[in-house]
Amino acid sequence: TVIGLRNNLDSTIYQTKKMHAESSDSLTEELNEELTSVISSSEGVLNSVADKNELEEALKNLQQILQKTGEYLTQKAGQDQATETDVPEPEDDIIDVEAEEL
Repeated sequence: TVIGLRNNLDSTIYQTKKMHAESSDSLTEELNEELTSVISSSEGVLNSVADKNELEEALKNLQQILQKTGEYLTQKAGQDQATETDVPEPEDDIIDVEAEEL
């Protein structure tokens, strides 16, 4: 139904805005701009007298950008974790000698 689509779109816009606010510092400029654009156009559809097809298209666009952003953040987190664990072992410069008594 159109009412169900509007509610789903509204909920997805909220989730997308929240995720964007929480992770915008971790995203590329291009991805931030794409998120902002998709959110804005989806809000425009939600606030207009949209038909079922327009609502479905806006919802599809939001879901795609959410998935793209999630994949980017997951990949970035994996890279950050790999960087933290790739710390080289310290070189073994210890030389064993016997101590002399003075």
